[in-house]
Amino acid sequence: MVNIDKRLARALVSVGGAVALLAGGMVTAPAASAAQSDCPRSPAHPVEDPALCLFDGKGFEGKMLKFREYGCKSFPGSLWGSFDNQAKSVINRTHHRAVLYYGPRCAGTSITVDARAASSDLGKANNQVSSLRILR
Repeated sequence: MVNIDKRLARALVSVGGAVALLAGGMVTAPAASAAQSDCPRSPAHPVEDPALCLFDGKGFEGKMLKFREYGCKSFPGSLWGSFDNQAKSVINRTHHRAVLYYGPRCAGTSITVDARAASSDLGKANNQVSSLRILR
């Protein structure tokens, strides 16, 4: 892991995941659903739903953004603009590392979320994330 504080590194734990990454979207999920099934499954992907999910609450609670596409996703001025600087927890069910950036367009200070990892509290990165990149 690169550019990640020690407290966040200790909070990262392994969770289940899968390989394919397809499309992103915004949904609201209850905390129990998120915690029990990691990144919650959707009707379109009932068996496996590999994705990176950001939550606006600690402990995988509140509104959730789900991403399945590689590349940079910038929140300001996009479909996800209301989520800019709101993330407090993350689940990465993919087999790919992801980078969460404080700045738009995948620039500035960042933290790395390992493949198949989760953090119920982003620590210093709480309310700082403005973009993310899922790496290939």
